[in-house]
Amino acid sequence: MVFIMNKFYFKLLIVAICLSQSFIFQTKAAPDTLSVTAGNLKTVLGINKDFISNLALKGEINGNDIATIRSMARLCTLSLKNVDIVEGGSFTVYETPISVTRNVVPANMFTRMSNLISVDLPQKAVSLGDNAFYFCAGLISVNLGDSIKSIGDGAFSACGELSFISLPTHLTSLGTSAFMTCSSLKSITLPESLTTIGETAFWSCKELKAIAIPGNVTSIGKDAFCGCSSMTSISIANGLPSIGEGAFRACPVTSVTIPNSVKTIGKRAFADCTSLTKMILGSGVTTIEDYAFDACSALNEIHCKALIPPTGIYGFSNVQENTCKLYVPKGTVTSYKNAFLWAGFANTIEESSSTPVSPVQSSNLEVHTEQDNIVLSGVEPGEMVSVYTEAGTLLQKIKATDHTVRIKASALPHFYILKTTHKTLKMIL
Repeated sequence: MVFIMNKFYFKLLIVAICLSQSFIFQTKAAPDTLSVTAGNLKTVLGINKDFISNLALKGEINGNDIATIRSMARLCTLSLKNVDIVEGGSFTVYETPISVTRNVVPANMFTRMSNLISVDLPQKAVSLGDNAFYFCAGLISVNLGDSIKSIGDGAFSACGELSFISLPTHLTSLGTSAFMTCSSLKSITLPESLTTIGETAFWSCKELKAIAIPGNVTSIGKDAFCGCSSMTSISIANGLPSIGEGAFRACPVTSVTIPNSVKTIGKRAFADCTSLTKMILGSGVTTIEDYAFDACSALNEIHCKALIPPTGIYGFSNVQENTCKLYVPKGTVTSYKNAFLWAGFANTIEESSSTPVSPVQSSNLEVHTEQDNIVLSGVEPGEMVSVYTEAGTLLQKIKATDHTVRIKASALPHFYILKTTHKTLKMIL
C-alpha cells in the first residue's frame, strides 16, 4: 500500500513541479507554437531555454535541435507533431554522437529525460529508434502518430509511469525489450498489421492484464510476455507458426487455446503458469519442446486436436499427469498412449466424433455448414462477427461485407461461440 501511494504522489509531484515552473517563469514561456528551421532552435529560445516547461514546435529540426531539447532541464510537455526531422547536426548520449535520418525518431532521442510527462511525435515519422524513451521515469503520455511502422529495441523500456499507449495502425514490428518493465502499463492493443514481437518485448509488465496476438504475427520472441503477473487473458489468432521460448512464462492465465496454425511450442513457453487449468492444442501442433508447460501444476484438462501425437520429451514436466485429463481425436488413443510425450497421462479420453453443424436459426440469423466453412447468414453489411472459444478467448473478428459471413471450420475448436451485435450463439462441431 505504501508503494502504491508513493507512485501516486510521485505523479502528483511531477505535475505540480511542471505547473509551478510554468507559473513562475510564465513571462519567459514559449508561445503556443514556435516556428523553427533546422539548427536554429537554441537561437529561437534564447535565454528562456532553461525555464520552459511546455513547448510546441512547427517546421524542421535536426540533430543540433535535438541536443537543445535534451538540454532543457525543466521540459515536461513537448509537441513535435507539426515538425519534420531532417538530416544534419548531431547530439550526444553516453558520450556517443548520434546522427539523424529524415523522418526517423533517432535512437536515444529522449533517453533519461525524467521530467518529460507528455510527448507528441512528428506525424511524418516512420520509425522510432532504439531506446528512444529509455528510462523516462515520469512519462505518462505519448502520441506516436499513425505513420510509424517499427518501434526499436528498448524504445520504452523502464518507463515506469506509462499506463496506456495507442500503437499505430500500420506498425509491423516491435523490437527487443520495447516495453520491458513498463510496470504501470495496463492495456495495449496490437494492430492487425503487426508481424514481429521481439524478445522480452513486454517482459515484466506487471499490470498488463490481457493480450491478443493478431493473425499476421509470424514471430513471438523469447520471453516476450514473461513475468506479466496480472495477465489473465491470452488470445492467439490463427496464423502464428510458432510460440517462442518462454513467451508466456509465469503468466496467471487460466485457459489458453493454441490455434491450428501453430506447429511448435517453444521451451518453457508456458512454464510456471501455475493458474493454468485448461489447454487446447490446435490440430497443427507437431512439436512441444522441453519444459513448455513445466510446473503448470493446476493443469487438469488438455484437448489435443492433432491426429498424430506431437513429439517431445519433457514438455509436461511437473504436471499432474495422473489426474490431468487428456482428450484426443477419435481413433488416436493408442497412438497417444504409445508416444513418449503422452504416455504418462493416466486419463486419455477420446473426444466425441465431430459432426456437421445442424442448421440453427436465431431471429434473422442462420448457421449451417458448407464444405469446410461455417456459414452465418442474415448479418448486416459492416457488422462485426466475433468468434470465441468456450472459455471466452477471442479467436478472430470478421467484418461482414454483405449478409453472409464464412468461417473456416478447420480453424475452430470443438466448442465455439459466435457473437454478432445482437446475438450470441454457442456451437458444437
